[in-house]
Amino acid sequence: MILFLFIVIITALVLEKISLSLPTRNVRYDIGTSAASAEQGEEFYIVTTIENRTKHNISYLRLNETIPAGILLCDGEALDFHGARGQGEHISTLFVHRHERVKRSVRAVSYTRGVHSFQKSTIHFGDFLGIKEFSCEEEPTGRILIYPRRIQSDSLKNVVGNICGEISVRSFLYEDLMLVRGYREYTGQEPLRAVSFLQSARCMQLMVKEFDHTRTPMANIILDMEFYGDFEHYFEQREAQFSVARMICESFEEQGMGYRIITNMCYPGMETRGVNVIESEGNGGFYRILDLLSVASGVAICPTEELLSFAKEHCGSEGAFLYIAQRDCEEVQKGLARHFAAGERMLHTFYGAEYAECYRVAGEPKEEGSAAGKDKEGTA
Repeated sequence: MILFLFIVIITALVLEKISLSLPTRNVRYDIGTSAASAEQGEEFYIVTTIENRTKHNISYLRLNETIPAGILLCDGEALDFHGARGQGEHISTLFVHRHERVKRSVRAVSYTRGVHSFQKSTIHFGDFLGIKEFSCEEEPTGRILIYPRRIQSDSLKNVVGNICGEISVRSFLYEDLMLVRGYREYTGQEPLRAVSFLQSARCMQLMVKEFDHTRTPMANIILDMEFYGDFEHYFEQREAQFSVARMICESFEEQGMGYRIITNMCYPGMETRGVNVIESEGNGGFYRILDLLSVASGVAICPTEELLSFAKEHCGSEGAFLYIAQRDCEEVQKGLARHFAAGERMLHTFYGAEYAECYRVAGEPKEEGSAAGKDKEGTA
């Protein structure tokens, strides 16, 4: 009996020494998501991978993973919230065999626009006897991009549809003089407005203008991020403003209408520290614009006066203007009146405050489905 107890003690001490000498550099850790981007309310998976490349089993491993604020875990997973930024800490423990890769997937969802990056994670290793513990920190590179919220508004859809039709009609009724490609003799079938009296006088016969109709009609979306008071509801109105811009761009894409965004919003990679123009270029151009709307902050880098002046000066000869702002107020009305006289140009206004209710309804959490299982992959 004493011999057996001695053998047990010796074995435990050997295993304890092996567990304490575990080379943590041979343990690979990674955390990321199953998708690079997602819609608000769309489920995705947070995927954690632990790979034990050592010759020994890891009898105790505890993960302290920081989940970005704005990401919610499904399946009833518990989070310990900490810090002023509201980030949550997900804690889990597991046993990993030698030369084994463990992959764990947890369902998650987000209702917050922007880039959500995973922060520093801590891996705790325990000894065989459970007496000592040592740890190491990992800096994951996983991130996910959440798009502006899709909102359902029949009035918005109808207004944008009418704008598309109006732009197309005006492009044929009021030709841009810059699009004249030549002149030809009058045949008697052309409308009087097509006659060029200057060329007719030079040629001593009636001459009509020929226009280039291959040019796509253009819509100018003025996205103004200036703050116009009502701080209590500012965040919701600002996010609704981004959602309105997203839905308008989507509608123009569906109609095949060319458009550009003239904005003072702050976003990564902007060309100037003032007014920037983002063109719709087709061939995936909408997704580039969608990405910019997702990562942009709610800060205006130049005043509204400079934005409207730029739009009128550089984009005033074609298409319609769609002005999108946080809310309607006297300051906004005065600015628009100075640059867009009544009847001078097609001008349509959209305000985040008007669509705040649609934004709120679209963000109501859906019923959660059944819990998703966690999978574990082993490699010999």
